[in-house]
Amino acid sequence: MISSEMGVMLSQAVVSGLLIGAVYAFLALGLTLIFGVMHVINIAHGEMLMLGAYTSFWMFTLFGMNPLLAIVVSAPAMFVLGTLIEKFTIERIVEDIETNSLLLTFGISICIMNLAIWLWTTDYKAIPFFTGSWIAGPLVFPKSRMVGAALSVAFTLITYLFLKFSRLGKAIRATADSRDLSSICGIYVKRIYLITYGLASAMGATAGALVSIMFAVYPEMGESFLMRSFTVIVLGGMGHPIGAILGGILLGLSEGIGSLYLSGEGGGAITFVILLLVLLFRPAGLMGKRTE
Repeated sequence: MISSEMGVMLSQAVVSGLLIGAVYAFLALGLTLIFGVMHVINIAHGEMLMLGAYTSFWMFTLFGMNPLLAIVVSAPAMFVLGTLIEKFTIERIVEDIETNSLLLTFGISICIMNLAIWLWTTDYKAIPFFTGSWIAGPLVFPKSRMVGAALSVAFTLITYLFLKFSRLGKAIRATADSRDLSSICGIYVKRIYLITYGLASAMGATAGALVSIMFAVYPEMGESFLMRSFTVIVLGGMGHPIGAILGGILLGLSEGIGSLYLSGEGGGAITFVILLLVLLFRPAGLMGKRTE
């Protein structure tokens, strides 16, 4: 009897981990896209998620709009904001060492977060949408996480197809492989940087809309999800899109299973233990190339 109950609990933890892992993977995909193309460590990526979540909250609260449909507002808005940030700040240091981009985007992150605190206070806000769960035998499938995970998978697939088959996507991948060779071949590298940063910002806002129906919305939420995004891309390999997907699934599973066996932040503790082991024995990540 105990074994059967434990099996059900473990299965539930795996289901929960996979659902949230899909969201982590999509969020990290934007972060790893910026690093892969521009070699910029974007600390402000979490704030794009936060702004996307707040856009969904206010669209739902003020106009009764489906918070997921708010993506048609938040994604273009964050694309424009991202291009402005890239044009007037990131472009000036993109050729410099990576620590410069880390410090600059950290400053941008602090400014955006404090502006959000000033505008909306630190109170937690929630969107009562897709409440309840679907039941399948002994397993529970929260509606919000099911919808969020399904859309995350869909958006991840769309991003993959865009990068793989579109002309612009091929230019982005070529720039990631070699900015000098891309420039020789006629690709306007600075424009690719601009579009890439804007696209990643829009992806962050989209992830924020998905997160807004699962978790509370508050100004500091970007920090928590940024840390998870960095964990994902280190696990999968910096700048590797497929690695971001695998890393997201691994992070979700480790949190889900860890929370089953350990109380409190046990899931997160197991996550960082795995991260430490990867950094020690496979610094390039699961999909990265070993350097001798």
